Amino acid sequence: MEHDPHRRMLITALAGLTLANISLASAATGTTNVQGKSRVLVAYFSRSGNTRVITGVIHRSLNTDLFEIEPATPYPEDYFQTVEQAKNERERGVKPALKNSVADIARYETVYLGFPIWGTSVPPVVQ
Repeated sequence: MEHDPHRRMLITALAGLTLANISLASAATGTTNVQGKSRVLVAYFSRSGNTRVITGVIHRSLNTDLFEIEPATPYPEDYFQTVEQAKNERERGVKPALKNSVADIARYETVYLGFPIWGTSVPPVVQ
């Protein structure tokens, strides 16, 4: 198998760009709710931070407004307690209250919604 130096450089460059985007997304996590004049909104829920990173990249790439969906009462820090709570919420049909809301959702032409999959389903706080 021959090694193509141009292919290797391209793969290295793409990996570097990916890492740069992830670093920038991590740096932007302090800004959870940005609402300006954009007609596009990225709304997300992220317990562990992974979805926050991805939506941060989308937010910056498309120059959108950004909104973090947060429950009024935060989920437990412990993973297994969170799994149990989410399971109970799903079984009882509970939709947790939100900490805040988008002021004028009707003004957006496009809304991107980011969330993790919990138990093969949408997290109750997003429903």
